[in-house]
Amino acid sequence: MKIDFAQHGSFTLTVENNVIVATLNGSWNKEAAIAYKNQFMHVAQPLIGNPWGHIVYLDEWELCEAEMFQVITPLVTWCIDNGLKKAAHIYSKSAIKKHFIDQMVIERLGDFERCIFTSKTEAADWLAEYNFIVQR
Repeated sequence: MKIDFAQHGSFTLTVENNVIVATLNGSWNKEAAIAYKNQFMHVAQPLIGNPWGHIVYLDEWELCEAEMFQVITPLVTWCIDNGLKKAAHIYSKSAIKKHFIDQMVIERLGDFERCIFTSKTEAADWLAEYNFIVQR
């Protein structure tokens, strides 16, 4: 018997120029990660074939179940393989949050680089250095 669980946690995804903007909220389970992965891959389609950036707002994200790693880690690989060059993560300093994210998202691989910021302006300025433009 298969049991379907309800999605816990939410997100929004938009595209600004050549940047995918994500806002994550709540405590995520595997179902939230799957929904995110599916929508992310759909939203990213117009950017594939060119370099693109990603900015993620994580202050309202309340961590996740370990099962989420098996969904998000392959998504990160897919993103890098399909043109993601820079990812800016924005959240207040949190060793626990950093530990969880570090398990899912590599810091550097080839041309890809991920950096952590505490403000939207700092993150947007960093992305702009690489021609990935988002509102400040």
